[in-house]
Amino acid sequence: MHPASWNLTGQSDCQLCPMRQLSIFAGLTVQELDNLGMTVQDIHLPAGEVLYPQGESARHAFTLRSGVIKLSLESPLHGVEKIVRLLRHGDLLGFEGLNHAHPRYPHTATTLDAADLCLLDISELNRLSEDLPHVRRALLERWQRALEESEFHIVEVGAGKADACLAAFLYHWCGVFPDGAWVPFPMARKDIAGYLGLSSAHVSRVMADFKRHGYLRESGQRIMVQRASLRKIASGMH
Repeated sequence: MHPASWNLTGQSDCQLCPMRQLSIFAGLTVQELDNLGMTVQDIHLPAGEVLYPQGESARHAFTLRSGVIKLSLESPLHGVEKIVRLLRHGDLLGFEGLNHAHPRYPHTATTLDAADLCLLDISELNRLSEDLPHVRRALLERWQRALEESEFHIVEVGAGKADACLAAFLYHWCGVFPDGAWVPFPMARKDIAGYLGLSSAHVSRVMADFKRHGYLRESGQRIMVQRASLRKIASGMH
């Protein structure tokens, strides 16, 4: 059974999917894709929907095709939400269920804007990762990427002054786009604050200061940044 909030929009065709080269099936041949023996479902969720809550049994994994999703933890002592990762197109989530007998999701996954995902069955993924070296290698590479993201968060974003933390975050977020491009940015100030460990008011003040100096422009849910200026701020050279 799938949660009622999951809008299943059909079955994915992995051969034709534009995200194929970013998926765990990127290294498979057409024949191998035909022989997967696994149904991949499409899901669409509106903004603000919980994909899965922290502590729920991990029966499915997902590839995010579009949109932004936050992974958050709730402190059992204080009930405060802490955002541990921000995911976007091509990222994987929910894969904690692999190679565990009774897995549970360690985070709550919530959409920050409308999101499209591929739904994969954990038990089937376990079978494929054992049978197909390309799939296992792709999963390991994605886990490595997630580890690098976490290390970046700790080393670059989680240390230093507020302006340096925010500059590092914005620089990193926009880094996969051409310099000077408008970049999708559906995060509210409270989401940025929850990710950086700052107050919403502090984030708002620093963002306003960046805009006054021309380092940052906002238009709806998009931003444009001066990456060279943000890099200097992040490194403490301004």
